[in-house]
Amino acid sequence: LVRLVRFTREMDTNMPGLSPRASQAILQCAKAWAVLEGRSYLIPEDIQAVFAAVARHRLQSYSGTHNVGALLDKALNSVDIL
Repeated sequence: LVRLVRFTREMDTNMPGLSPRASQAILQCAKAWAVLEGRSYLIPEDIQAVFAAVARHRLQSYSGTHNVGALLDKALNSVDIL
């Protein structure tokens, strides 16, 4: 999660990237996703499952001429999970 958020901050755009509050929102949604999947623990795929939806909401107001969905897909495809 931290690497994904850091990647959005370092992208070569005029958008500010995701905030600490966005990180918290993504984490809470990923935990809820894990529960819906029948687990009491979080795995990286849970974060990947909710990342774009939560991050899109947080970045939409800054998008201007950028395609936020494409930028978030780039983040998901560029950051390795451990």
